[in-house]
Amino acid sequence: MEYRALSVPPHLQPYVYSAVWIHRNANAPFRFNMLPRFNPAFIFSLKHTEDISNHYAGNEIVFKPCNIYFGGGGIVPSRFTIPAKMDIILILLYPQATGAFWQEDALHFFDRPDRITNAGQQLRILNDKVSDARSIDQKWHHIQQFLSIRLQKRKPHNFSYVQRAMQMIQQTSGLIDIKTLALQAYTSQRNLLDRFRQYTGTTPKQIASITRFNKVAKSYIINPDINALYKNAVKHRYHDPSHLYKDFNRYLLQSPLHFLAQDNEINIVV
Repeated sequence: MEYRALSVPPHLQPYVYSAVWIHRNANAPFRFNMLPRFNPAFIFSLKHTEDISNHYAGNEIVFKPCNIYFGGGGIVPSRFTIPAKMDIILILLYPQATGAFWQEDALHFFDRPDRITNAGQQLRILNDKVSDARSIDQKWHHIQQFLSIRLQKRKPHNFSYVQRAMQMIQQTSGLIDIKTLALQAYTSQRNLLDRFRQYTGTTPKQIASITRFNKVAKSYIINPDINALYKNAVKHRYHDPSHLYKDFNRYLLQSPLHFLAQDNEINIVV
């Protein structure tokens, strides 16, 4: 698999976590269970890709070439089949950017990936521009222009509460309580909960749980030592191995050993 990071301009950095072109030209597909989705994502499926399938919560979505897909954050177990030939642009947003982009309640997008190619004239035009552009740089330029228009609209003051709280969750690897978050965000606990649901589609507690688990799971991919995993889990306030195994089953339907046995190359990126 070939990865190429795409430069995110400063004015989009408060909303866009990363952008990457992913290209695969192999002999066979592979399957993997994805970590809980902290970052909402746009997937631009380019014309040279084969179908990508995603099974989640008893549903299936197939990513077809020359289309745009969006998925908010998510916690339900999600299994992907990556084809032998894949060519996509993946854009990861910060969780609060879901509500900012769509200008509606992010609850509608949490754990609900969908094709958005025809969700309005602007997206249809963007898809045509991306499909017609010859280079990855040209495609990314069109996407940047579109995101700039949608994300740079004036935000309500309450958006800043969620931004500050999200920064604290990331800085503490999710080891922070709602009372402290509200104090750091300069608002009340109730207001923070309401604004979180509005912009991210879930609660600060759930975002913190995802952050903590992903931190531990990704460290296990990098250092595949079960004893190191347990020590790291204790640092992240897992009480014992059974507590950690419960989260692996909850988010991945896998034990730590089965998780490590799969191809986790994409899990590291996302």
